[in-house]
Amino acid sequence: MSNDQSRKATATALDKYHGSKVFEKAAFTIGLDELISRKLLWEAATAGLVDSWKMTIDDLGVLLPEVERRLRLLAGPDEASTAFARLRSFVLNWED
Repeated sequence: MSNDQSRKATATALDKYHGSKVFEKAAFTIGLDELISRKLLWEAATAGLVDSWKMTIDDLGVLLPEVERRLRLLAGPDEASTAFARLRSFVLNWED
């Protein structure tokens, strides 16, 4: 695979995982690699039947247990705890 094809495939993968303002800020708040954070949040939303483009702060609050479960499968205990604490704080301190 040439260098151009691998960059194009990466851009396509990253482009798939976008959503509402809440989704975008939450993915950033998780603080892992950008693609991993977005994919994790997008998959949790999909599993919870939440459209990432329509995600509200209330939707994210409902998804927190699933996001935490996925974080703990993905990252080490300390990294997962830190990432989840940031996300939980984001939800609790949200202001429109």
